[in-house]
Amino acid sequence: MMTHIPPFWESMDFWVAFLVAAVGGGGLGGLITAVIGRRRTMAERDSLAADAARKAVDILTVDVIQPLRDEAGDQRKRADRLAARVDQLEAEEAAYVSAVRYIRALCHWLDPAVTAIDPGYMSLHPKPRLPDDLRPYIAHNSEEGTS
Repeated sequence: MMTHIPPFWESMDFWVAFLVAAVGGGGLGGLITAVIGRRRTMAERDSLAADAARKAVDILTVDVIQPLRDEAGDQRKRADRLAARVDQLEAEEAAYVSAVRYIRALCHWLDPAVTAIDPGYMSLHPKPRLPDDLRPYIAHNSEEGTS
């Protein structure tokens, strides 16, 4: 006949022996050390991640963003120079248009005087033909009603 043996975890002696072994044998200390070590490892990992992120931002700033800022500054300077040149050219164009208007008005003013002094002058010296490359500029001014 076999006697029934109760499971060992139901025995009070087992739990006492387990508790003494865990506390006295360094099991509990090892468990606490492992938990603290894990927290420290996580903190170190977070610190390394923060350092890596900081270095990545520094690299991005120095190698990418700053050159782009410099290029944008150069482009802005070029655009300002071109805008100044456009303003200068528009002023010169206005002066040329004004000069052409004056010359045309002067010619119209002189025409009756020349015709009155020498009626045959115009048949001997016809009015010069307007060059084709100037036609868009002069004809443009004529269409606006200027003389």
